[in-house]
Amino acid sequence: MNSYMQNDLASLFYEVEFKGRKQSYYNNPKNYTLKIGEPVIVEAERGVDLGYIRRIFEKNEIPVRVDFQRIRKVLAPASREDLKKLPIIEKGARCSAHLPRTSGKT
Repeated sequence: MNSYMQNDLASLFYEVEFKGRKQSYYNNPKNYTLKIGEPVIVEAERGVDLGYIRRIFEKNEIPVRVDFQRIRKVLAPASREDLKKLPIIEKGARCSAHLPRTSGKT
């Protein structure tokens, strides 16, 4: 599953994990090359959020029912500045934090 062509990236779906082991599915309309474990900025109900890619799927591989009409987007790979905004938790592990919506690039 790691050898998708660049043109196929927009057809993939990403399981992103957040604080508290919460997870949700996102698409990648801007065709970023994303890897498992990579931090990403995603659309959230209110603004944006930061999480980590847990798994990558093709549409027919997603193991749960997903309303594809309501699926949100991966906005960008997380920058170093985005990662600095995350609180540090036990033993240096990082958890997600709600980030305010910005106008322009993340």
